[in-house]
Amino acid sequence: MSNNNTPSITSVPTLKGNPLDKDIPPGAEPSTNALTPVEKTFTKAKPQEFPGTSPTNTGTLVVTSETPSITIRITTPNQPEGEGGGFVPSNITPFIYTDMPAGYYLIDETKDGYDESEVAIRIEPGKITRLSVSLQPFSSY
Repeated sequence: MSNNNTPSITSVPTLKGNPLDKDIPPGAEPSTNALTPVEKTFTKAKPQEFPGTSPTNTGTLVVTSETPSITIRITTPNQPEGEGGGFVPSNITPFIYTDMPAGYYLIDETKDGYDESEVAIRIEPGKITRLSVSLQPFSSY
């Protein structure tokens, strides 16, 4: 039985004050600083659809890593597994995602031999969000 009084989530909030703000790593705040010459050479992210986002207000995401070739998957906080075009592509660091819809995203970071990690990021229209990923190697017992 459905309850018609329950609000549905149709978009990802783009204003500060979202509970995910506490999960944004230091240094990953959106800024108006221009792309560096090195960042301009990064591989472009694979195209992806994000449910509940608007393609008209976009920003840029730049992802780098201390450990080379970390696999990154990007999802929206309310995106059930397998939604968003049916497939969530993987990108390998470093990469750049231009024209990314404004909103909050979860970044899943993986690499064989390392502990997985997940962080939140916020993309704001006309701004660049820079995320530097750092994974810890599995510990030996």
